[in-house]
Amino acid sequence: MDGLAKSMDSRLNTKADKDEMDGLAKSMNTKADKDEIHELSNKVDQLSMESKSLKDTTKTHWNLPDPVSIFFGRENLIKSIHLKLQQNQAIALSEMGGVGKTQTAAKFVQIHKDEYQKIFWISAVSLKKSLNEILCAFGCKQLIPDEPSMETLTFIFLSKICEGSKKSLVLLDDVTEVTKDVTSFIRNVKEKINLLLTSQLKDWEDYGLFQIAVPCFHEQESIGFLQNELSSANQHEISILA
Repeated sequence: MDGLAKSMDSRLNTKADKDEMDGLAKSMNTKADKDEIHELSNKVDQLSMESKSLKDTTKTHWNLPDPVSIFFGRENLIKSIHLKLQQNQAIALSEMGGVGKTQTAAKFVQIHKDEYQKIFWISAVSLKKSLNEILCAFGCKQLIPDEPSMETLTFIFLSKICEGSKKSLVLLDDVTEVTKDVTSFIRNVKEKINLLLTSQLKDWEDYGLFQIAVPCFHEQESIGFLQNELSSANQHEISILA
């Protein structure tokens, strides 16, 4: 991987300096075989000879959800997420289904979007496919080998698109299973860019993430939510529903 990092350092217009690129390559602990890495290096050479316009610099975010129109309470939860991410902590929002983990993550993005240069909202079930699509959308299609490993895709994503910037944020939504690809992705991105994931699973501390249990709505929060949702209902009906 040292050779790959040097090749990318000398040929790509990345903001990461040589030490950052070397460190990134060494930390990846890639499982891609030598042929794949050699092919990737050749494609880096090819890309460097082509127009810089290949990279679509107008794109800054990927697949963000629509703004959350109905959201009540949980200001302290949003603040906790913000604080931990500022402290470079990777975060897992966990707890049972239906408590609003995805909505909370979406609301966080809506509030703090301007603090990040790039935000990527990725469904965990299609992680590898999404990374392929992101690389293509950001002008890196020629760097993708045939049948690339997760390690290789993640390396290109971090070094070419995120460029070692902590101002990048990945939202990995609805992790239902800790697969080999999910584990690899988390391991390689959590200390290099900001990471926030949602999952019904627990024990995310074992993977180096700070786990925040998203609580069920308290009664007053439920009433407030339903007041927004059912504005035509009277107070007594709302209290019964809550």
